[in-house]
Amino acid sequence: MRPASCDDLQSAFDCVDVLRDSVPARRPQELLDAICSIEVLARKTHATMLELVAGLDAAHIAGDQGSGTTWKLLAAMRDLNSGQARAECYLYALRRCRTASMVTVLLTSSIRYKTR
Repeated sequence: MRPASCDDLQSAFDCVDVLRDSVPARRPQELLDAICSIEVLARKTHATMLELVAGLDAAHIAGDQGSGTTWKLLAAMRDLNSGQARAECYLYALRRCRTASMVTVLLTSSIRYKTR
């Protein structure tokens, strides 16, 4: 399986743009369904970002780029302050500690609570 390229991600960006443009024409239930779908997409996107941070960290790319640490590299790349960048790295570390089943239970509980 080949890694996703920017071209592959462009279709996802386009879908989000189409969804945003369609908001005024959507019925209430369609809006609720779209919110649930976007929530899933946002969580998957954030999880992917954390995996990318893990890849940066594991490959020691920060040192190669002259940043010294992964959080400093993130701060520079994403225009984050040092606290935000450190928090991102901390979240990555927490995510690595959890098993897939624990993450599934946490997400399922969270989604059930929000839909009541």
